[in-house]
Amino acid sequence: MSKVPSLPLKAQSPTVVHQVSLFEDSPDASFHPLPVPLNLLASIPVSIQQDQARLNDYLLHGLKLGLGALAQAAVSLDTTEYVATIQREFAAIQQSWGQLQAESRQELEELIELLQILAGW
Repeated sequence: MSKVPSLPLKAQSPTVVHQVSLFEDSPDASFHPLPVPLNLLASIPVSIQQDQARLNDYLLHGLKLGLGALAQAAVSLDTTEYVATIQREFAAIQQSWGQLQAESRQELEELIELLQILAGW
């Protein structure tokens, strides 16, 4: 199994105190070391930190939840944009329809006046 080098941390990132390798099914599955910043590691219960297998499971579960939340947020943003587009188009259609109604009413009133003049009313 080849090791993938860890990604470099940004200068403003918290200090890494522990590096955990995450794998889903077995150590032979795809391997990628994950640097865990001190502030995140401190938020994990000590009983989980002390057991490498539980820590891997815990971090993998957290990673899946986080990625799922990001995906859901992207879908929500996309949906919001679609709704805004539909609302803008609906408003434009309503405005056009209102103008068409006003023009039709004006033409009908003019026709009635013309008919009254021709009929001698």
